Amino acid sequence: MKTTYLLNMIRHCLLCCIIAFTSMSAAIEVTDLYVAKVTVTTQQSKARNQALKLALSSVFVKVSGQQQVLTQPKVKAALVRYNQFLSKYHYERKGDQNYLVASFNEVKINQLLINENIPLWGSLRPQVVFWVVDENGLTRQIISGSSESPVQQQIIQFSEQRGLPILMPLMDLTDANEITTSDVWGRFSYPLIKASQRYLAETLVVLRISNRSLLSEQELQTVESCPLCQPSFVIDWHLISDANDPASVKVGKAYQGLDKTVLLEQVLSDITDQIYQSYALNSDENNEVIIDIANVSSLSVYAEVVEFLTQLSSVQSIQLITAQGEKRQFSLKLIGSKQALMSSLKLHQALKLQYDPLAPVSENAVPVFYWSK
Repeated sequence: MKTTYLLNMIRHCLLCCIIAFTSMSAAIEVTDLYVAKVTVTTQQSKARNQALKLALSSVFVKVSGQQQVLTQPKVKAALVRYNQFLSKYHYERKGDQNYLVASFNEVKINQLLINENIPLWGSLRPQVVFWVVDENGLTRQIISGSSESPVQQQIIQFSEQRGLPILMPLMDLTDANEITTSDVWGRFSYPLIKASQRYLAETLVVLRISNRSLLSEQELQTVESCPLCQPSFVIDWHLISDANDPASVKVGKAYQGLDKTVLLEQVLSDITDQIYQSYALNSDENNEVIIDIANVSSLSVYAEVVEFLTQLSSVQSIQLITAQGEKRQFSLKLIGSKQALMSSLKLHQALKLQYDPLAPVSENAVPVFYWSK
């Protein structure tokens, strides 16, 4: 009897710890998906038309989450007819640089992408923390969010262009006590996850930029024998897609070349494409999934749950299947995959998935959620 009680207490404590830990991650609602800013040198009509076309291109990439959307025939045609999608524009100046800021029609852009079965990436997106180590010869340094280095500025600019919420660590005393440069360079999941908790990260990325250690032995000998030669760089990346799961690791390929800026742009695009795969909604996929909600205690809570599920961009329609006590079972018809739905629910945090660490794993098990609003 005591053994059973003790086991139940352990299960309860583990469950509480896991739920508390998973609730620490956060999502960011990107509010300017249909707005783009383009540098301009003049306000003449020819330059303005070109800037508006570039701005619409940027919006298509942000909304779809992928650069290759610009190769689609209907998107190419839309770029020629950019005025049909334009809502308004204005000019602004920052420092010594002039910009054209353009806003485009959300409904028209979404409808075009849906008609062409091009996946959409919703406005709720994961908070991503970038741990970047820049190796220069024999020295390595973690780049902080306040460093204003060229690498930091390029990453933040990319974040704005692609609508991906990116943070870089402060590297203050708190970070220094949690993680070392060797931890980041070695891509050790547990210290990375622990150090990222303060940033409420959903996804972690490690970038290693090197002009020495990641080079081959032959290339390194060439560099050492020719100090005046232009250095070659290698950039590789490591992604932990779920900040609560150290095993959710994706290792990207390494890029090598003479231009660090070009290499970094390629790597950042790869990472964004990888992240967006979990959240994009494809109108060509129609799946159904059954979920349980365990704590629907009143009619008003039921109405809140139904309204929440109905408004999810990944859900086409819902149907109540059973009602037993406080438990309600729903059938959801999805736009896209079950993975996209689960990722979306994890970001919203209104429905929290119940975890039982001691229960057997079954792919066919109905997921059980708790309404937390």
